[in-house]
Amino acid sequence: MDYANIIFTIVFGGIGYLIFDSGLRKIRLKFLVNNLKTSMISGLKPGLAEIKGVIAADKDRITAPFSRLEGVLCRWHLEYHSASYSFRDRVYDSCDGRYFKVDDGTGTILIDSLYADWDTKMTYENGVTEKSRDILKKYDISKLYPVNDKMVSATEWLLKEGDSIYILGNVVIKNKGLLFISDKDEKHIIAGLNWTIWVRIFIGLGLIALGIMIFLKAS
Repeated sequence: MDYANIIFTIVFGGIGYLIFDSGLRKIRLKFLVNNLKTSMISGLKPGLAEIKGVIAADKDRITAPFSRLEGVLCRWHLEYHSASYSFRDRVYDSCDGRYFKVDDGTGTILIDSLYADWDTKMTYENGVTEKSRDILKKYDISKLYPVNDKMVSATEWLLKEGDSIYILGNVVIKNKGLLFISDKDEKHIIAGLNWTIWVRIFIGLGLIALGIMIFLKAS
């Protein structure tokens, strides 16, 4: 077996395994969303819990970089597009804000979103603005791609006070485990997970099979 076939086997097998594993983790998430009962914040205990509520008012507000709307947390990124928009590459990714409070009528809880898996609606998408030009200059993306106003887009996901929110995660002092945040109801969360799960499972298995075939053919 030559080195090229070994490399292809490792690459396809490794990527396939990672995609397949992410599909399995989505299956676990779907199971928890389907079966875990909603807890009241006033009765929360350490461990895995599901809560539903609204984002509480907070004096520490942030201003979204592109829409200029106020909120408690804003995730955003810049993407490079080919001229035909058939190719995308995320070139800058950031998040303004990290902590926010959720109120369900029985109490309030502080959410640390650092390790969260997100499923929230996009609140802004547009071409390059003055803010993103400054970011592109700082990032110096022009060394990688020919940048112009039509080839870079900015996208935001903003959480605002009063937004309905779904939280699934561990009630602990510092959370580094499962944390899923969505502004959708459970029906729409499950529908989105169903599509994601099978795409990842089939692509993952396909790449693993391709890696095995290359290995066997070269043996």
